[in-house]
Amino acid sequence: MNAPLASLTLVAILAVSWMPVLAGDARLLLNPSPDSLGDNGLPKGWQILRFQNVAKATDYSVEADEGGTALKAVSQASASGIYTEVDLDASEFPLIAWDWKVSNLIEKGDATTKNGDDFPARIIVAFHYDPAQASLFKRMKYEIVRLIYGRYPPGSALLYVWDNRLPVGTMLDNANASWAKMIILESGPSKVAQWVSERRNVSEDYANAFGSDPPRLRFIGIMTDTDDTGEQATAYYRHLSLNRS
Repeated sequence: MNAPLASLTLVAILAVSWMPVLAGDARLLLNPSPDSLGDNGLPKGWQILRFQNVAKATDYSVEADEGGTALKAVSQASASGIYTEVDLDASEFPLIAWDWKVSNLIEKGDATTKNGDDFPARIIVAFHYDPAQASLFKRMKYEIVRLIYGRYPPGSALLYVWDNRLPVGTMLDNANASWAKMIILESGPSKVAQWVSERRNVSEDYANAFGSDPPRLRFIGIMTDTDDTGEQATAYYRHLSLNRS
C-alpha cells in the first residue's frame, strides 16, 4: 500500500460509534450474512477505510462460500479496508481469533519495501494514542490532528498478514509507518484456497513488538490490497472475535 498508513489514522477517527455483540467471554466482530448488512453494504458496525492518493478501492461483499457465508475481498490494483471501532481494554480481551482464506498470493509483494507493501489478506489491530509514551515530535503531530478532527488518531497498530515468502513468525516494521508492526502468520502457497483458523494474544504480541503493555484497543480492520504491485488478489474472512481467554 503505497499511500502511507498514516492516512488510515485520519479516516478512522470519523467512524460511527458501535459496540460489538457480547456473547459470554467473547465479542463477536464479524459473522457476515446477507441479512445482517448495513446501508453501506457491509456487515453492520463496519465502515469503509479509504486512503489518500489511492484512486481505486478494493471491493468488499458478503458471499456464499463452502456452505456458509464470508466477507469476500477482491483487489485489482486497488487498496482500501474496512474497520469497526472497539474501545476495549486489551488486557481484558487479549485474544483475537478469525478464519481467513486467500485464493492467490501476490507475486511481486515485498513486505520490506514501500513498493511491495501489498498483501492478499491482513488483520489490523489499532490501539489508542498514549501521549505519555510518545516523542515530542509525535505529540506535536497528533495534537494538530486532534485540533483538526476533534479526536486523536490511533497511536500504534499490529498488522497480522498473509505473505508470499517471509518465514511465519517474522515481525517487522511496516515499510510505510514504523508505528505499525507486522507479524507474518501465513506464508507461501501451501495453504492457498484453504480456510485457516488463527488465534493470537494481542497483549503479548504488542509487548513483543513495542516493549510495553498495550493501550486500549481502538479499532479492528480488514484489508486486502494490490495497489503497489498492480496485481489481483481475492481473500475471504469470517468468525472474527475478541476473547477474554
